[in-house]
Amino acid sequence: MQFDALFDDYGPEETAPQPTPRSLTPLELSEIPEAHPVRRFAEIHQRMSHGPLLPNGADLLSDEDTKQFLQYAKLFEPVDLDGYVDFRLLWVGDRTAAREKRSHKDQWLSETIDPEFYDAHYHEIVAVSILRRSTFSRGEAPSLERAFIKVIRGVFPIFAENQPRLRLIESSAEPYLEMS
Repeated sequence: MQFDALFDDYGPEETAPQPTPRSLTPLELSEIPEAHPVRRFAEIHQRMSHGPLLPNGADLLSDEDTKQFLQYAKLFEPVDLDGYVDFRLLWVGDRTAAREKRSHKDQWLSETIDPEFYDAHYHEIVAVSILRRSTFSRGEAPSLERAFIKVIRGVFPIFAENQPRLRLIESSAEPYLEMS
């Protein structure tokens, strides 16, 4: 049996195999179990919205009902980097940091997600930024070492405290989790 082929370099006309992009399965809010943290947070987000106006971040994040769900959340802020928008993570909840085995606070989204997961997550977050509507999806935790963990996600637009600046909250938790 020849093992040399396993260690061959790729020739100038050949390229290494490319990673398979991962995708997210879109969900409707009604498809998320009623006691799931993402569904519960979505209900609070809807309650605190003022018709077509987004909730104020300070009000939403300081609300007593919201506090128990923040452990499953990340707070992002879009930043224009000369024509390319990236998202800075302002904070990460305890349960999310534990699931990902690290906190990505003060890092860029593009630095925190493995390339195989980046396109799907980036496009979902950009869509929420543009449309100003929450989205829901099912998929894998966005790192190859943690991809065995399946999660339900919601991305929610909010306004920064007393400013017309958009921020996003991503809430994610394993499908079997329930909260009272």
